[in-house]
Amino acid sequence: MYFYPYFRMFFASFHIAFLSVVVIGVGVVMSACQSSKDLSMGAEDAYVKAKESYDNKSYKNAIDDLQEFRSRYPYSRFATTAELLMANAHFELADYPQATAAYQQFTLLHPDHPQLDFAYYRIGLSYWKDAPDEEDREQDFTKKALNTWKKLKERFPHSSYTTTMEENYKIGEERVMNSEIFVTKYYCKQEHWLTCFFLMDQLVVKYHATAPDSIRAVTSDIEKYVLKAQKAGDEGKLKYDDHLLTRNLSAVERSQVFSAKMAQWQQLVAPKHN
Repeated sequence: MYFYPYFRMFFASFHIAFLSVVVIGVGVVMSACQSSKDLSMGAEDAYVKAKESYDNKSYKNAIDDLQEFRSRYPYSRFATTAELLMANAHFELADYPQATAAYQQFTLLHPDHPQLDFAYYRIGLSYWKDAPDEEDREQDFTKKALNTWKKLKERFPHSSYTTTMEENYKIGEERVMNSEIFVTKYYCKQEHWLTCFFLMDQLVVKYHATAPDSIRAVTSDIEKYVLKAQKAGDEGKLKYDDHLLTRNLSAVERSQVFSAKMAQWQQLVAPKHN
């Protein structure tokens, strides 16, 4: 009985402490819910504010503002749109390498986004903008644009952007072909006959069906190229890094290879009569 008052005091204190914890916990939960709601509302307001520079075509400021928004609200429903707008801003500033990187990152992070076809189109267009028109220039960017647009056509055959890029796609194919013809003619003119021969072979195989007239014009002296290449091979002047078609072949075997190739070329580039 002596300890009874102390027990009562202990349990009373414990009860008060427990109620305090419950009240604090409820308060924290309510505060968290309210904070989440405020954060969501803040994100929308911040996005609208960040987008003002983009809408006003102040693209340098837009990139900074949208990047700051993404840093503050990375999980906002507006963050994805901000990423796409940043890529657009780089494109509008003619900073095509940065635009390409930004669009590529967008396609990787959001493979199911409804504007994925637009991102693919812009990747190709960014490469296209950096590609030279001249046939005597390297056409790597043109090839990259064509490869990207090919993916666009395969994945989104009914997209409006597939139709939009179609004209440039045809121009790009012709540009690449003309560049390869230019390189081939250069080696032929320099009398690097084996190089001339093998580059010519690649042209015939690659373009005889799609551009027969152009290939027929290039291979008009086909017999001369073959004979010159054969002679160079017989003399051991392998200027095409010991090409697979002539490696370790005897003169007779090499002659057979060249004769077979000449027959194939003539068949492929011969005019078709209906």
